[in-house]
Amino acid sequence: MDAGVYQGVRCFLSVDLVGSTGLKSNPAYSPTRENAADPDNKNWVDVHLLFYQTCLDRLIYDQQGGPRSPWDISNQLHFWRFRGDEVLLYSGRIAEPKQIFDILYRFCKVVQEVDAQFGEMGLGARGCMWAAGFPIRNREILVANSPPYFRLVTHDVTAVEMIDAPYYNYGQNSWLEFAGPEIDLGFMLSPLVNRSRVVVSLEVANFVARCPQNMDRQIKIHHVGWRPLKTLYDGTPYPILWVDPRTQSHAEWPAPGSVDTRLS
Repeated sequence: MDAGVYQGVRCFLSVDLVGSTGLKSNPAYSPTRENAADPDNKNWVDVHLLFYQTCLDRLIYDQQGGPRSPWDISNQLHFWRFRGDEVLLYSGRIAEPKQIFDILYRFCKVVQEVDAQFGEMGLGARGCMWAAGFPIRNREILVANSPPYFRLVTHDVTAVEMIDAPYYNYGQNSWLEFAGPEIDLGFMLSPLVNRSRVVVSLEVANFVARCPQNMDRQIKIHHVGWRPLKTLYDGTPYPILWVDPRTQSHAEWPAPGSVDTRLS
C-alpha cells in the first residue's frame, strides 16, 4: 500500500456530567445570584469548567509532570471538543489491541474517580468508549477558521501530512473533525449507562477480548441489554455492553436484559 494511503482505527471517549441539567436550573448555582463573587460559592459555570479541566487533567495531562504510572495514556489521547456536558477525546491510530485495553482500563478508573469527586456536589460522571475505522465507513475532516475551511483526509494526502498529531500541517488554527456511522454510534451509546460506569461499542469489546493482557480478565464486559439505535444497522438491536475494570464485584452488576436501555 502506498505510504500516503490512510488506513486505520481510532478510539473515541466521552465523559458526561450527570445531573448538570438540575444544577443549571437551581437558583443556588446561578452565576447571576447576589453572592456570585464569593469564591467559596461555585455557580454552575464554575462546576462545568472544573469538570472539563478535571477530565482533561486525568486523561491527557496525566501525572502533572510527576512519575508516570503504568496506566498513563496521556500520550495516546487528544482533546476533541466539548459538547454541552460532555468532554470528548480521540486516540492516535491504534496499532494493536493492547492500546485499546490500556486506554479502556485507565478510562474506567478516571470515570470512577471523577464520579466520586463530583458526587460530593450531588452530580456524577459516566463514560462511553467506541472505535471507528477510516477511511471506508468514516472520514476525517481538517477544519480551519480561514479558507479553505475544510478538506477531507483521503488517500490523496502525502505521507508527511499523515503524522499523528492533532493539527497535522494545516496550521495551529485548525483541528480534526470526524464523520461517519461509527462516530454517530458513540453519541447514541453514551446515554445508555449509569453513573460511574462505562459503556463500550462491540468493536471495543472485541479488541479487549483479543488482547493477551486481558487473559486474567482485568476488564470484564457485561451484556446488560439490547437497543435499536435509530437508523444505524437498519434498526437491528445493538448489544449494550458495560465494563467492569475489577473495581466492583460481579454481584453488583445487573442481570442481562434487566437494564432500561431506552434513550433518555
